[in-house]
Amino acid sequence: TTAATRLAARGTLGKVLLARGSWDLADAHFAEDALAASAAGETTAELRARLNRAIALLSKGRLDESRALLTRVLEDGTRLGEERARAYALSNLGLVAYRQHDYGAALQYWEQTVRFPQALRGPLATALTIGNLADLRLRLGLVDHAEHAISFGRKLLSGSAPARCSALFKWVSAQIALARRNTELARREIESALVDAQASGERDYLESAHIVAARVALEDGDLERTSQALAHAESVAKSPRACAEIAVIRAACLRAMGSPALEAANHALELVRSCGEEDLLSEIHTLLAMLHRDAGDLASARMHC
Repeated sequence: TTAATRLAARGTLGKVLLARGSWDLADAHFAEDALAASAAGETTAELRARLNRAIALLSKGRLDESRALLTRVLEDGTRLGEERARAYALSNLGLVAYRQHDYGAALQYWEQTVRFPQALRGPLATALTIGNLADLRLRLGLVDHAEHAISFGRKLLSGSAPARCSALFKWVSAQIALARRNTELARREIESALVDAQASGERDYLESAHIVAARVALEDGDLERTSQALAHAESVAKSPRACAEIAVIRAACLRAMGSPALEAANHALELVRSCGEEDLLSEIHTLLAMLHRDAGDLASARMHC
């Protein structure tokens, strides 16, 4: 009969909508909850509803609106001393900034988030944030910092990491090893990550792990294993980034085989441009420059450089 209990129950129902991917229904649901909580004077419930609505907006791709709403939740949570609201707002602000390619802001948000381990309800949520932070540091070339984050995350979980978290840590660790040209360690880490990703049922982790497995095999010069890993990646890939990255690696594999690769590389360039991932854009332009150079077309090679 209390507003707090009704709002808590509605919050759970809203999370079911998020889990089902019913973004529009979740958006409307949490907007209604925020108004009801405000009218009832339930401050914590109102912050929770606004936070969850921002997650729905993020999931719909309305990144600017989500970021604005999360910023207000962060400000109000700070003013009211609501640490959970602050922690989750920072965590999701990092995700929005990451998707907007605002990597400096994402780094700051996630580094602030890990200062609130208790507010994130225990080590698992904190460890997932640390894994995301390590991935971002690695993408920015901060290899040592990424390794330190993974080491800290593993100590936090003390060997009891759920499959989802373990897959994330091993996926990042494999890329750290690959960045250091230690393909033996990279292969061990990514093979273990694939097992954990399969156990977790997280499709995103599975597609990412297969892609890194292909990169490790290509670095090893094992083109048959590269092709197998790419086939596995294609069977589960859904995200635009994954499809673009697979196309880039396939073109590089064709070149390594001595097969014609220019058409495949140009197709990969189209996919990368459509998904807007700057690190992949640099990689495919580099590959195209080498392909044009191989063909003796130095003008085109210079253009891609």
